[in-house]
Amino acid sequence: LELKTYGPVRNDGTTTDSKDGFKDYEADRDYILQMVFEMLEGESAPVMELSNGHYATLRVDTVNAKSYKPFEDLKAEIKTMWENDQRAVLNKQKTQDILQSLLSGEKTMKDVAIAENLKTQSYTLQRTGETPTPLTDPAKTKIFEAAKDDYTFATIPDGYVIAQITDVTLP
Repeated sequence: LELKTYGPVRNDGTTTDSKDGFKDYEADRDYILQMVFEMLEGESAPVMELSNGHYATLRVDTVNAKSYKPFEDLKAEIKTMWENDQRAVLNKQKTQDILQSLLSGEKTMKDVAIAENLKTQSYTLQRTGETPTPLTDPAKTKIFEAAKDDYTFATIPDGYVIAQITDVTLP
């Protein structure tokens, strides 16, 4: 007879550190979870046959009620998250507005850099080459989708980048 202790687990089967709490019983996971979360503290389940032919029974040692942190404890964190989210929305909108002014021909990259106090950088990118910082691989992929003389924008770790494709060289 093999005894195993599991838990604590949430009703989706994950542990408090977000790992799979029943990885040993993947085939029977849903059935076990349903059974466990219908049981009371200290209660044992009847013996059941698992899909691998083994037998098992379950016992719930403790039930931890779901708890929430008081709002006052989280108020500053929530405010910071909201401010960061609003800042990200405004930055994306501003980036899209700048992109539209570039696409319409209303402004040039140099005009935008001066007006917004931004710096411009030039890169020579290769599909198989290393991606230069601050670009990411998804940003590089998006840049490669644009045609010569087009503008595009992509997300990078600290915000957004607007790119103008000045030359395309085929190997």
